[in-house]
Amino acid sequence: MAETSTRARGLVTQLFLVCPNCGERKERVDHIAVGRSAGPWACGFCHRYYRFVRTGPETVEVEQLEQRETPVTVTLRSRTVPPITLKLHTWKYGHSQEDSAEEYVEHQRYFYNEHTCPTNFMRNVEKIVFEGDEDPHGVFEFVSVEDGHTAGR
Repeated sequence: MAETSTRARGLVTQLFLVCPNCGERKERVDHIAVGRSAGPWACGFCHRYYRFVRTGPETVEVEQLEQRETPVTVTLRSRTVPPITLKLHTWKYGHSQEDSAEEYVEHQRYFYNEHTCPTNFMRNVEKIVFEGDEDPHGVFEFVSVEDGHTAGR
């Protein structure tokens, strides 16, 4: 169930878990000590959950779970005047599947309004709507360009 990769100038082994449902390579597991378990984790491709035990230096025992993530579209609106609307294609996690609609809405409201920074969800933006325009060229104005990455500016 684990794949290995090597690097030039010596040998480095990296273990990756392979999803028991779809066969896609998942997260690195070499940081999990032999005898320890982890999960549930969701596959980033098929969105099924599984957990595993690292049984040896290069082996894992994987249990596929019935739980899965389901697709959702989240709508966010900026507090600017006029507002900018974002449509995010994201996933409802397995642990939220049994939430009532009201509970799930409240959990999402807390997550987006208080818990997470916008940089964490921008990769999920599917659509930007500004003043009713779903193709709002120029809604963001170029400010500058700098060589290198400028953390924290």
